[in-house]
Amino acid sequence: MTQTLNDQLNAYRAGLDAGRLLLLSCRSCGKRFHYPRHRCPGCLGDGLEYTEASGQGSVHAITQMSTGGDGSRLVAMVELLEGPRVTAAIVSEGEVSVGDTVVWASAEDVNAAGCPLTFRPVPSAL
Repeated sequence: MTQTLNDQLNAYRAGLDAGRLLLLSCRSCGKRFHYPRHRCPGCLGDGLEYTEASGQGSVHAITQMSTGGDGSRLVAMVELLEGPRVTAAIVSEGEVSVGDTVVWASAEDVNAAGCPLTFRPVPSAL
């Protein structure tokens, strides 16, 4: 039986709630992609399954958004180690630049940012 989009969304959300960042993988061509959909964007196959992502990536683009008052939020396009790019919040006390390595954040950071896709910069090796 083919999964509905709601089934895929529920499985994705359950993974996030369990602390797992999931990507869809196509059984036909092997392409891994982010955000639930019915067919593979590579081959249009419908044999899809979730696989766990490493949670590691690099900043592809970044911007600072004003949230009103004195608040602001860093939002980035993060290219995951597995290839897909995701839009995510960035939690950081310092500056973050394009090319910086990031990791999927802890549940505490996710709650503070109010966004399930939240990443934190990896401190550079000295």
